[in-house]
Amino acid sequence: MKGQIVLVILFAAFCFGNALELKSGDPLAQEKIDSAGKGATIYLESGLHQFNVNLHSDQTLIGRKGSILEGEIVINGKSNVVVSSVTCTSPSTTCVTISNSNHITVSASNIGTCGGRGIYLSDSTSVSIHDSYVHPQHKVSGCCDTGDSIYVSGCTVVDILGNVLAYGESNIELSDSTNVTINGNFMLNPLGSHFSLYSYCVVINLLYFCIIIHVL
Repeated sequence: MKGQIVLVILFAAFCFGNALELKSGDPLAQEKIDSAGKGATIYLESGLHQFNVNLHSDQTLIGRKGSILEGEIVINGKSNVVVSSVTCTSPSTTCVTISNSNHITVSASNIGTCGGRGIYLSDSTSVSIHDSYVHPQHKVSGCCDTGDSIYVSGCTVVDILGNVLAYGESNIELSDSTNVTINGNFMLNPLGSHFSLYSYCVVINLLYFCIIIHVL
C-alpha cells in the first residue's frame, strides 16, 4: 500500500510539475527558480518582488493578485515558457526580453513602466503575446526604437493579439521578421523619438506597413 502511495505521488509530480510559491522579498528567489527545474509553475505571492527573473524551459510564471515584480523578465535560449498575469516594472531596463527561444507565451500581464522597451523579442519562433497591457513610458533621447512597446527582430511565427499598447516610442516595431500576425490590438499615444515621429504599424498578408506622422 505504501509503495502504491509513493508511486502515485511520483506520477503526479512527473505529470504536473512542481509548484513554487515565492514570497515578497525572498532573497533566494532566483536560486529557487533555478532549482525548481523543468515543468515548474512559479507563483509570485502578493507584494513587491525586486529581482530579475531568469526563466528556464518548460516553466510557467504566474502573478498572484496584488503582486508586483520590479525587475526584468529574461527568457534566453529556452522553450515552452509561459508568463501570465504578471505585473512587471523595470525602471532601468527593458521589462521582458525574449531571445533565441521558441514556444513562448506572454498573456494577461501588465508590462510597464520600463527603462527601455516593454517587450523585446529577438531571434525566436512561435511566440504569442496576447491580452496584455504594455506601456513602457520610456521617453527616449535618441534614435531609434529603444523604447517601443513591442520590438520584434529576426523572428518568425509571432502572434500579437488583443493587447493594449500605449506610451511607447512606437507601439509595435518589426525588423527582419516573417509570419507575424497582429490583430485586435488597441494602440494609442506613442511617445515618438526626439524627432517626434509617431508610427502606426500593421501586418497584412505578411507585409509590414507603417504610417509615420511627423509632428511639427
